[in-house]
Amino acid sequence: MTMPDISFVVANWNGGDLLRAGLATIAAQRAVIAEIVVVDNGSTDGSLDGLDALATRLSVISLGKNHGFAVATNVGMRRSIAPWIATVNNDCRLAENWAERALARASDDRAGSIATLTVRADDAATIDSAGIALDRVGIAWDRAGGHTRVDDEVAPLFGPSGAAALYRRAMLDDVGLFDPEFFMYYEDVDLAWRARLRGWECSPAFDAVARHVGSASAGRNSPTKRRLLARNKIWTFVKCATERDMMAWAIPAIAYDAVAAGAYVVAAPSSAVDRSARVAALRGRIDAFRGLHRQLAKRKSIQGRRAIDSTPGLAPLVGPRQLRARFAHLPEGGAVKRS
Repeated sequence: MTMPDISFVVANWNGGDLLRAGLATIAAQRAVIAEIVVVDNGSTDGSLDGLDALATRLSVISLGKNHGFAVATNVGMRRSIAPWIATVNNDCRLAENWAERALARASDDRAGSIATLTVRADDAATIDSAGIALDRVGIAWDRAGGHTRVDDEVAPLFGPSGAAALYRRAMLDDVGLFDPEFFMYYEDVDLAWRARLRGWECSPAFDAVARHVGSASAGRNSPTKRRLLARNKIWTFVKCATERDMMAWAIPAIAYDAVAAGAYVVAAPSSAVDRSARVAALRGRIDAFRGLHRQLAKRKSIQGRRAIDSTPGLAPLVGPRQLRARFAHLPEGGAVKRS
């Protein structure tokens, strides 16, 4: 079978040796590659030195300062030329048949994206993500995270994890790119939801495997990560939940978030870092409400173009014990959504 061209887009910020190792695995792909585009967010660690020697058809775009994953990836997507675009984190290492196996699912015209499998860099037997799952109150998590088999997870596949994903250009032209205001985290959830509202589907390609360090830029339990996760989760729900979904799930969503925020704050902190992360989670919720008017303006456009009345592929609501179990494998003790 003839494979379509694919453009790889890699956002980088002080990626160091992780970036070079990852790019080497992209250059070694067996499928047809149109180009590799590295978009750098003002790195100061010399991580861009010597990249030209790693691969042909590699270009570097320097933004001068850290604009975040969403903006940098959008810049690369706009500069790319192939009908399929792969987003790959700078801390991911692809198996040499990753692109070949992911593109094998490209023949399905309904598929706007392809979800591949990421495993832990330090333990290839343990799954990091088998795509995104999303429940009815807007909580997203990595399907099968911490498991050794994908079918251990019963939640439906909602979209691909942006850490190692394949996107159809025609879908991106239809629904738009990552929301630049998100900076990082939940931008892949938001894009997947907008695609769902337009009738696009996500196909699994779990034989396409990448090793993923995870949170190499922001840190696993950093205040930055906690703030952005809290803020962007609220923004995603406000923008993308349909009127029918909003009427059914807005009150449970508010209740879930309030209980989670309260439990997180009152839990006894074990260190100054934990205390800072908890304060940051509250700050993220405050930031979400401060920016709510902008998200409501985006909502009007998104909902005006949707092709369905209720979002498909949402996981059922679960109790607090099951909710915590979704994130029990994470070293930080349960941050919603990774990347």
